[in-house]
Amino acid sequence: MRRDPTELRRALMRIAAQQAGYFSAAQAVEVGYSYQVQSPVRSILDTAAAGVEVDQLTRTIHDALELGLLTARSLRAQADNFGSAAALAIERALRQEGL
Repeated sequence: MRRDPTELRRALMRIAAQQAGYFSAAQAVEVGYSYQVQSPVRSILDTAAAGVEVDQLTRTIHDALELGLLTARSLRAQADNFGSAAALAIERALRQEGL
């Protein structure tokens, strides 16, 4: 059951008041606050769809591949769902990476 947003804010402010003005993410989750998180693949696809420069997209994909956050295959598999412009940008970036 979701708590009222005003009640959540009050609970977090009470915690923060007791701790020099801050609260941790764990404490926020304890009182019922939730965070929305995107996968690295989704973030890159959103970026490609927004029209970021291919060089920046290539660097981002390179870093994600090095960190093991995604594979070229998983990126290509989902790129078509984001429209032709995003798919083309992803393909260009992967080709610059030699993939």
